[in-house]
Amino acid sequence: MENWKKATNGKDKMTREQIIDGGLGHFDTLANSLILCFGKEKDVTENTKPIEELDHFFSTCPLFPYTASFIYQRLVERPGDSKMPTLNEKSQLMGNVDQLVLNSHLPFDRRKNWTLLYSNAKHGHSFSQLVKNINGQGPCFIVMRSMRGRRFGFFASHGFLAGPQYRGSAECFLFQLAPKIGTFSATGRTDNYVYLNYQQQQMPNGLGIGGYDNVWPFFIHETFDSGLSQKNSSAFEPCYLADEEHFQIKNIEAWRPGEKPQKTFEEMMAEAERDPERSIIDKDPEARAVMEMAGKTMHSDAYREKKPMLDEK
Repeated sequence: MENWKKATNGKDKMTREQIIDGGLGHFDTLANSLILCFGKEKDVTENTKPIEELDHFFSTCPLFPYTASFIYQRLVERPGDSKMPTLNEKSQLMGNVDQLVLNSHLPFDRRKNWTLLYSNAKHGHSFSQLVKNINGQGPCFIVMRSMRGRRFGFFASHGFLAGPQYRGSAECFLFQLAPKIGTFSATGRTDNYVYLNYQQQQMPNGLGIGGYDNVWPFFIHETFDSGLSQKNSSAFEPCYLADEEHFQIKNIEAWRPGEKPQKTFEEMMAEAERDPERSIIDKDPEARAVMEMAGKTMHSDAYREKKPMLDEK
């Protein structure tokens, strides 16, 4: 208590009302007062008190817990600065703690609102429906539960665009939610991040991240019944998400954090090339206008039936 007296006398004099009501405006003075009260970092050992003295301190200073709580709320839990995202629908795979952990790893502009793009419980267990719902929709979480009860997934920093090319950046990461929570950052050793492809003869068909051929830390086959999971991928920090090389899918969800970004010219061109059997009139009118400005010839405005995807046959 002697240090407290020093903090409230002389040139460092500061009333209790100033400490409590000053808030952020008196942060420097508050910090100096706390240092005087509890000592600097080098004095931690000297200022350590027996637990009995600490109990006595709290019993004789009943306002201290309220003061500490007030300071914490003013400095950390400011109104409107919630660390929790707002979901447009309830997740069947993520609890509040899961959401909080994942949200803390996102860019700041993607932490406020999350939109459900796909859930096999809601949209049906269909790979084609998953592709339709996530293709070109922006950054995305893929979260799943295996038949063994493990929950895991990954964050696609640039979302998905069906085709043979990898997408994403080192902002991509893997995560595990059960039996324990953990995140695994990109190592920067490869650019093979997010991959989505289907109905190809010589390319892997499915959805995955950080791998190639049959070597992936996370990959779901387009048959949508099973997936691959190898341990300790070079693309990410060491992990073994499924704890089995071949896992079976029970539940899966896709979420977009933040707003849907505008399509880039490259994305518009790729979508047109990826689906040549549909007339451009059925595509995004904005994409058509951009391609016409770029000099890409529109051969026909007639409607043609789209080639069915695997599970639409």
